[in-house]
Amino acid sequence: ELGLDCVSPLWGADPGAHLRTLLKEGFEAMVTGVSALGLDEGWLGRVLDQDAVDELVRLARKYGFHAGLEGGEGETFVLDCPLFSQRISVLSSERHWRGDGGYLEITGAAAARMSSSPCFSPIFPAYKTMISASSPNSLLRAFRRFPGLMASRSAQLGRR
Repeated sequence: ELGLDCVSPLWGADPGAHLRTLLKEGFEAMVTGVSALGLDEGWLGRVLDQDAVDELVRLARKYGFHAGLEGGEGETFVLDCPLFSQRISVLSSERHWRGDGGYLEITGAAAARMSSSPCFSPIFPAYKTMISASSPNSLLRAFRRFPGLMASRSAQLGRR
């Protein structure tokens, strides 16, 4: 009726394969919230790498959640990706656990210039950013406050 097409490029895609592709493409993300049987407090603050993806896939099979955390089983905070001009480094955080799930409150972070010897400059000195299922727009608000983080850095990708 409205002439709109629904585009869902990840519908039916294998979540483990998708996560591995993201890693290969230069994405780095930290787990900031978990709310599924099989995901314990140890996941909070864990950066996703090959071992973490393998473990997520194994736990997802065992406990029946989506390995890509697409059903609300978890939340992530992107630390680096091809769109960023600078990598985000988490300097301090607090875990909040309520027995069956929890979230990571990021209390300090810095932007690092992309070079062989990163130079850190605080971007959240007094700004307490809480990333949780109850505040999914926190990252967007942070990028609006610090727009320089989103500049394209395609020329820098090969210098890692």
